[in-house]
Amino acid sequence: MARREERWESRGRRAPTSNDVYVLEIGGTARCVQEAKPGELFEAAGFSPDGSRLLVSRANGSLDNDLFVLDLDTKEMKHLTSHEGVANYAADWAVDGKSLWVVTNEGREYPGLFRWDLSTGKREGIRTPQAEVEFATPSRDGRWVAVGVAKNGGREIEIVDVESGKGRILQTGLGVPASIDFLDKTTKVGFTMNGPRDPSDVTVADFTINESARVTTAFLAGIPRESLVAPEPIRYKSFDGVEIEGLPTGPRGRAPIPRSSISTAAPRGSTARASAPFPNISSRAATRSSNPTCAARRATGASSPTSTTSATASSRCATAPPASSG
Repeated sequence: MARREERWESRGRRAPTSNDVYVLEIGGTARCVQEAKPGELFEAAGFSPDGSRLLVSRANGSLDNDLFVLDLDTKEMKHLTSHEGVANYAADWAVDGKSLWVVTNEGREYPGLFRWDLSTGKREGIRTPQAEVEFATPSRDGRWVAVGVAKNGGREIEIVDVESGKGRILQTGLGVPASIDFLDKTTKVGFTMNGPRDPSDVTVADFTINESARVTTAFLAGIPRESLVAPEPIRYKSFDGVEIEGLPTGPRGRAPIPRSSISTAAPRGSTARASAPFPNISSRAATRSSNPTCAARRATGASSPTSTTSATASSRCATAPPASSG
């Protein structure tokens, strides 16, 4: 008896061990543009500005992935990240469609921000500090990129001028800013701010004059905000000499007392002064383009009323093959 392929279930559907990539024209029909082999897990990571290509990530493990550029017409997949060992890549298209903003730890102890030229393969280091670059968010007009770096128990946000390479630090206060995005045609950014005295509130800041304003006030369930204690980061050396950071916390005004401390296995800057009971959770189910020509738009959790195309990974593909008979 002929053996059925493992990527198909006995009922004629795709097995859930693989993730295919679909592209959907809103109001039209979804089409499978990349069918995964058994065990492959693909994720759509963003349309190119002209909508002709799709950035795709393939998971190799919990801390290891690869990036590809998929031509939506020819279905040709170009592998961008051949590497040895474990490496992680997170990327977004530059506005010119000729390069990518990539945060990666390939060949490094700490992730850094690079700009990759897709035609020449050149990789230019933009920000490579001795600390973790956690994300990079480009503005839609291509003028700016926001870079998040783990520092001093929090997260430092630098707004970098793409043309000059110069940056300015955004004053965010105590806590961990996240989910940052640029407001169109302004010098303002919006982000959530998760601090030890506040859960995730939305803040808008003008980075040219470093002024910010909170636009939401989260409910604390009757807990007085002033009673919450902000931890101060401490550093100490482990048995092997590596400097470790911790965040001791104790009741206000009572010392010496037992304290609780959150520490991290990663040295320097990885522990965050944030509200542990109020985690910042974000999700991205699909990547969308925002106009009829499929210009790229990063998915930020809110759908655009003018979206015409979306791509997502799925464990099912178009049509199952017929069952093999004995």
